[in-house]
Amino acid sequence: MSFPQLSNLGPRVAWVALAWVAALVLMIAAWLEPSPTGMGTHQQLGLLPCGMLFFWQIPCPGCGLTTAFAHLVRGEWQTALQLNTLALPLFLATCASVPFGLVAAWRAWSWRGVLQSPYVSRLILLLVGVRMLTWGVERLLDGV
Repeated sequence: MSFPQLSNLGPRVAWVALAWVAALVLMIAAWLEPSPTGMGTHQQLGLLPCGMLFFWQIPCPGCGLTTAFAHLVRGEWQTALQLNTLALPLFLATCASVPFGLVAAWRAWSWRGVLQSPYVSRLILLLVGVRMLTWGVERLLDGV
């Protein structure tokens, strides 16, 4: 077994940092207690309430994500999906980022090569588009 050379140390460190941050997000989600209201779990971290919800009483497209992550790490998939449709794909991407980041660091993959992949950009556009569509439908159903 050969060990990777220390060339391209910057990208390697960045990939390891990605894996570490993703693991940290999952650990924080496990530590947080999901809010029974479905929103506001992030306030346990000392963060402010959602500005859009506070000022206009309309939940933003990201509302409920932290609470959904706290449910997802506990295996409460259905509850999480009811809170935010983007939660499951983001959670799966976060979980995948841990081993992916470590493999990318080991193999010294280029960030540019990964981010410029047409599959990555299409997936991001698809996820954002689906979330905006479901958010709009939710607002229509809520009468807002």
